Amino acid sequence: MAIADSKTPDMLRRPTSANGRIRVVGLAKCYGAFQVFRDINLAVGDREIAQNFDTPGVFASILIIGLIGVGLMRVGLYIEARFARWRH
Repeated sequence: MAIADSKTPDMLRRPTSANGRIRVVGLAKCYGAFQVFRDINLAVGDREIAQNFDTPGVFASILIIGLIGVGLMRVGLYIEARFARWRH
C-alpha cells in the first residue's frame, strides 16, 4: 500500500472508520515482469455496498438470454442442415 500524497483525494486520506467500509490505496498486480495495473485507489462508503436487484428485471434478463440462446440454436441447426446435407 502506498502512502497518500498530495494527489490523493481527501476521502482516501481520512481514516477508514470515518471513511466507510472498504478502503484500498495503491493496489498493484504483476505476473512476473508484466505489470497488469498499479496505483489503484478505491473507497466504498457505508451505504454504497448494498445493491438492490429488481426481481422482475433479473427474471426478464434471464428470459431474454434464454430466448437468444434458443434462437441461436435454431440458426445453428438451419446452417447445419443447409450446408451439411452430405451427413444425412
